[in-house]
Amino acid sequence: MSITLFTLDKDQVINSLFITGKTDYNFALKNFIPLIDRLEIQRQGQNPKFYSRLENDILEGCIMPPITLAFVGLKTDSDKLDNIQKLINSNIEDAFILDGLQRLRTLQRAFSKKAEKMDLNRPVFVNILLCDSMDKLLYRMITLNNGQKPMTARHQIEIIASNVYDFSNSNIAIETEKHKSKKPIPGAFKQADFIKG
Repeated sequence: MSITLFTLDKDQVINSLFITGKTDYNFALKNFIPLIDRLEIQRQGQNPKFYSRLENDILEGCIMPPITLAFVGLKTDSDKLDNIQKLINSNIEDAFILDGLQRLRTLQRAFSKKAEKMDLNRPVFVNILLCDSMDKLLYRMITLNNGQKPMTARHQIEIIASNVYDFSNSNIAIETEKHKSKKPIPGAFKQADFIKG
């Protein structure tokens, strides 16, 4: 299966196409899981114990809330769903997971533990944004994620400034909020503090 599209609308705040669709666990496991770490600025995975109920529900056949995918710079002149559907499916490896990282990680854990119990034909609903710039994508990412476990102010500052500042070649140890939660670097400065400075 691939992604089947249902509706096409316009997000007028970020001037982007907003599309709804559906796929299945099999497609999501093969094509969405590799996208999980494409955005360096995304939050680290949460403690799996918080998602044990969802893991069990997935195995029992629940319908998860939609996964939100985004594409930056994937252009279409068509307003026909069939044409856009082909475009999205043939470029799926270029997508970003904008919302649903924890749900996808939970789906992956459920599959790795009890693949034989999973019905891989179960539906996964998707929302898809076609943005023309990373700034618009980052804006939507912040607004999507602020309704859940709040992002720290430092993390929001890092996201907003991610297209402006590049610290990769710095001689000073600089650490992002995401990296700090994985493995702190002793004596490192917080990236958000440098950006604010």
